[in-house]
Amino acid sequence: MSNPSIILDCISAAKDIVVASAALVTAGIAYAGLDKWRSELRGRADFDTARRLALATYRLRNALRQARDPLILGNEFPSGYHANLGRKDDDEESAAWRHIYSNRWAPVMHAVQELDAAALEAEASMWQGNVRQTVEALRGCTWELRTAMESKIDDAASGGQIFRSNQGHALKTRQRLSFSVSADDNPLNAKIDAAVRDLEDLLRPHLARGRERTR
Repeated sequence: MSNPSIILDCISAAKDIVVASAALVTAGIAYAGLDKWRSELRGRADFDTARRLALATYRLRNALRQARDPLILGNEFPSGYHANLGRKDDDEESAAWRHIYSNRWAPVMHAVQELDAAALEAEASMWQGNVRQTVEALRGCTWELRTAMESKIDDAASGGQIFRSNQGHALKTRQRLSFSVSADDNPLNAKIDAAVRDLEDLLRPHLARGRERTR
C-alpha cells in the first residue's frame, strides 16, 4: 500500500516544478517581448534620424533653387530703387543687389543649420559610412552660391567692369547664380544633384531597415 506522505511529497514537488516551469516560460516571454520592444525602438530611432536628414537635405536643395531663381521680382529690390531708375550710381546698384541676395541667402542658411543638426544626430547614431563627408558635398554647393552672389555685388559696384574684363569669371558666376531645370550643362546644378543623390544612397538602407523593424 502506498505511503500517503510520499504521495503528498510527490504532488508538492510536481507543483513546484510546474510553478518553476511557468516562471521560466513567463520570464522567457517577457525577455523576448523586451528584446522586440528594444529592437522596435532602435528601428524607430534609426528611421526618424534618417527621415530628419532626408527632409533637411530636400529643404536645402529647394532653398538653393529658390535662391537661384533667375526671375527677380520687383518687390525684391529695396524701397525706392525703381524711383531712381536710370539715375543710380554704382554704389546704389551694388546695395540693391546686396539687399536682394541677403534676403535670398537667409533661407539657405536656415536650411544649412537644419542639415548640420540632422547630420550630427546621424553621426551620434554611429552610422556606417561617412555622414559628414557626404553632407559637406552639399554644403559646399551653398558656398559656391554665396561666392557668386558676392561676385555679382562686386561687379555692380564696379559698374560692370569686373565681368567685362573676365568673361570666363562672368559666365561661371551667372551659372552659379541661376537655376534652370533644362540647364544640363550647368556645373552647380550637376553638383547639387550629385550631392543629393549621394545623401539618398546613404539614407536608403536606414529608412528601409527602420520600416522593417517597426512592422
